[in-house]
Amino acid sequence: MTIDLTRDGEPALFAALDQTPLRVVRVELSADARLTSSRAGSALTTLVRRRGMVLHAGLFALRALSVSELQALLGAVEPATTSGLARAQVAWSAYALAIARALHESGHGVRDLFACVALAQALVPPALLEERVSRLRKQRPASTVEGAEGDPRPASALLSDEPGLATRLRPPSDQPLLPAPAELELAAGISLHDDAVELSQLKWPGADAHLLAGVARLERALGQRHPLLVRPLANAARAWLDQGDQGAADEVLVRALGILREQPDPDENEVLRLTRLLDRVRESGGAQASR
Repeated sequence: MTIDLTRDGEPALFAALDQTPLRVVRVELSADARLTSSRAGSALTTLVRRRGMVLHAGLFALRALSVSELQALLGAVEPATTSGLARAQVAWSAYALAIARALHESGHGVRDLFACVALAQALVPPALLEERVSRLRKQRPASTVEGAEGDPRPASALLSDEPGLATRLRPPSDQPLLPAPAELELAAGISLHDDAVELSQLKWPGADAHLLAGVARLERALGQRHPLLVRPLANAARAWLDQGDQGAADEVLVRALGILREQPDPDENEVLRLTRLLDRVRESGGAQASR
């Protein structure tokens, strides 16, 4: 979904855009972090129209950019980005779909995806964030442009009714909404859990603690017996096992299996996989007890 923004409706935004070399006649606002270009991979999406340019901008991107950074990007001749925009785009691609899907699968609509992704982004360990930004820059090479001294306000502050626009960009749903604190707790749990899975692949020493913190927050958001907990609980069992706590690993696996078997049509392959993992945990505990 996009919202067309016009000069009459958004005079402050267009006044700022008028200070750039581009002749922007319309802005298409979307619920994402886009700010790309159809011109030779530029960091600004522009389409040439008869009477000027159409700027395609995501609200999450406008929140990440200052007014002066936005103007600097619009004036860049070569493909360009800013560190803030790169981080926002990485966060949106990493978390927005996962959070929206988790809410839907838990029987809820989306209350404030922007706030959820912002919280998820804030919880990413700096080393992992920079690793993701580095991968993004390799995929879409661009020079880094920082706004000259000027207006430090978020570019989204130029919008006449940012909260109203954010609400209009919210995906339509007839599902009930989680209370705001629970929705944010779910977003935090997804961020911590999913980041930990990636961190473990990078052999990061704090991955297990990160994962267990994520599972705890998912449990607070969803309760102890929610079907969405099955995979995180299985990962938590591995983390507990790595730390030598067979009792905790056993407990979470028994709970994950119980949740699976409570479902109307449980995945038998998943039941078998978790059963085998539980057997390994108990064999490990028995071997240690016999030493």
